[in-house]
Amino acid sequence: MRKTSNLRARARRKERLRTLPPSSLFSRVMSRPAGSVVTLLTGGDRRSIGRVAEVVAIVRSSPRRLPSLVKALAASNPVVVLRAADAIEKLSRLVPGRMAQHRATFLRAAARTTDPAVRWNLIQALTRVPSSRRAALGFARRLEVWYFVDRSAIVRTCALDALVTMAEGDARLRPAARAVFQDASRSGSAALRARARRLATEWLRGDDQPIRSVRR
Repeated sequence: MRKTSNLRARARRKERLRTLPPSSLFSRVMSRPAGSVVTLLTGGDRRSIGRVAEVVAIVRSSPRRLPSLVKALAASNPVVVLRAADAIEKLSRLVPGRMAQHRATFLRAAARTTDPAVRWNLIQALTRVPSSRRAALGFARRLEVWYFVDRSAIVRTCALDALVTMAEGDARLRPAARAVFQDASRSGSAALRARARRLATEWLRGDDQPIRSVRR
């Protein structure tokens, strides 16, 4: 008898959820426990972004969920790590200041990963997240390394663009930015040469002029 009552109760709950308007369903999602942020990143394979957009909406609305997302960068499931990096990149466009306290974690994850997609997502996020001058210099040195040694043309292109963007506001980075730009313009990679051509239209014409980056 009790089992029958439980089944009926579950059926009634499902029916109520089915008839709820979209806004109410979104409120239900937003009230889930923090751990469910990682759960939303699971399932499927790397060809699908899964429910990244939903995670971005949740974390943007509820900042206390951000640490749960950041921890997902250390997950054992590579699909979860990739989607976490994707969500972080998207959040860096929306709320860059909120991400600053996790900057060191992003940099460690970008250095540790062997997944080019994870790395270039985190490079883009790190370029937008506010940092101290010391942290910016450390990141710039890491960008140089990635540009010259990473096997992924996408990562190298992203590192080039990030370094130019940073050099726009910090004259100390201009020699490094110029070096990678000149190398890219002669690169055997079509992607790097194309990016260099785009940058060349707005690149500084003298050391006393600012660098203007091409933003996505």
